[in-house]
Amino acid sequence: PYDRARQTTSMILDALYPLGIPVKESPLLIEQEHETFRDSKHFNEEMLKRKAFGYYWWRFHRGESVADVYNRVVTFINNILLTHNNNCDIVVVAHEVVIRCFI
Repeated sequence: PYDRARQTTSMILDALYPLGIPVKESPLLIEQEHETFRDSKHFNEEMLKRKAFGYYWWRFHRGESVADVYNRVVTFINNILLTHNNNCDIVVVAHEVVIRCFI
């Protein structure tokens, strides 16, 4: 689940910070966990259930809801606020639902 974020981080560092900067990974920022669907019929059924139940609250079988991801993102932000001074620049690399939770 980390490959895409690692690739994006690498591209950002190569373009903006050729001398390098410290990089830290946080498991709090992994993408939403949801069951891997083996067939499109099952996937489509789950998407219809999610639409009926509510995007934010629907929890995939053996997975997470957007609300679960939001809670992880809030924890990450609180950790950053507690451990870094106000003069520190922080770049967060994430994708999909994690980014939506930041907004």
